[in-house]
Formats: sequence, C-alpha cells, structure tokens
Amino acid sequence: MLQEILVLITFAGALFYLFTKLIWTPGFLKKKSSTKACGTTGKGCCD
Repeated sequence: MLQEILVLITFAGALFYLFTKLIWTPGFLKKKSSTKACGTTGKGCCD
C-alpha cells in the first residue's frame, strides 16, 4: 500500500516535470528576465 502511494507520487512528479519542460511553464517557475539592454548606462556591458 505505502509502496504504491510512493510510486504514484514519483510518477506524478515525473509527469509534472515533463509537462512543465515541454508544454507549459507556470508563472512561479519562469525565470525573471532583465528589461535593460546591455550597455545602456554607458558603464559597460550589463550594468
């Protein structure tokens, strides 16, 4: 019984990982991107 539950949890986690990698990325997993262009401040690249 416990082993079956652990297998189901592992399987659900694997499906969630594949779903978010290949199909859709929810807002809380998205990387924050910089809005500034590189070198716009005149102090070099990516200030």
